[in-house]
Amino acid sequence: MSSEVPAAPADSAGAAPEGSPLGRLAARRQELQAQRTPLDLDVPGYGGALVARYGFVGYQEAAKTAKRLERVPDEAARNLLGCIDQLTMACIGLFERDDDGELTQVADGFGPDLAEILGFEAETAREVVQGTFPDEWAIIRQAQAHSEWLNRESPEVDSDLLGEA
Repeated sequence: MSSEVPAAPADSAGAAPEGSPLGRLAARRQELQAQRTPLDLDVPGYGGALVARYGFVGYQEAAKTAKRLERVPDEAARNLLGCIDQLTMACIGLFERDDDGELTQVADGFGPDLAEILGFEAETAREVVQGTFPDEWAIIRQAQAHSEWLNRESPEVDSDLLGEA
């Protein structure tokens, strides 16, 4: 028995009529998808000069990573690796913030190029994350902030979908 959830059909011939309650739900879903903006977080230890930009991580991708980590016997190590993996999956760029607050991209993610820029050696994305952040607690806090961003619910969505304002 497969635990995969089948994908929704790309073309839905039975789409709800525009203006109907289901049509409003479909329209709102499309609007929310279009509005999804990345999360910019200062990387601790750089005085606001280094910013990580994170995007959406799908549940299936996160679940596969969690499943692989079940093999790690030490719970603390497993939790830390989960946070590191979350950050590497979600990171869509690292930026330098100048004195005027402008961001300039310096790396596409937590790769060896970032380690070189920051002056240390690393071979894996996990090593780059560990070398970039000042300590494990900073990694955990950053992953928690990303998780909170992923889980955030917007109350105005509910009232919009229900036709209340």
